Parts: sequence; structure tokens; C-alpha cells
Amino acid sequence: MSLFNHIVKIIIYLILFSLMISFFIGITHEGFYEYFVNLMDNMHVEAIFKFLSGFNTIDIDRRHLLSNANPINAISTLVVSSLILGCINYQVTKFQQVNR
Repeated sequence: MSLFNHIVKIIIYLILFSLMISFFIGITHEGFYEYFVNLMDNMHVEAIFKFLSGFNTIDIDRRHLLSNANPINAISTLVVSSLILGCINYQVTKFQQVNR
């Protein structure tokens, strides 16, 4: 974001904020929630989300759903994604400096 001027930063932040608000408003409606759940089920990404977040649901006697948190997965995902995004940021910054 440091590569953009002040007006473009404001526009990007407003767009991201409005998308976030509209997503959260939309997901509170039952129809959108059901569509979102069906979309995620069809993409078979539940195992990936559980691995990345570190949460595993355990069904005991088919009565209770307990969440078992493992923070190692979330921390390792955060570190790896931070390294990747840091490298991308470094390359974009160097590219912009060469162009100027």
C-alpha cells in the first residue's frame, strides 16, 4: 500500500471495508449462508480450512461437536504466508524503485 498515493489508498480501503461489510451482512441471511456452505462443500475445501485454522471437530457419541484447537498449524501458516507476502512486497518495491 505504500506504493500508492493518498487518494488511491483511501479508495482501496473504502472498497475493502464495503466488501467486508456487505459480506458479513450477506452471510447473516439464511439463503446466502446456505449458498456459501454448499459452495464450500462442493469445492471440498473443508479439510484445508481445518488444517490451516487448526480446528478439528470431533463427534462423540453423535451428540456433541467439540472443537479441538491446534495452534501449530495456524502459526506455521501465518509464518509461511508472511514470508511469501514479504518476498512479493520486496520484489514489487524493487521493481517500482527501478521504474522511478
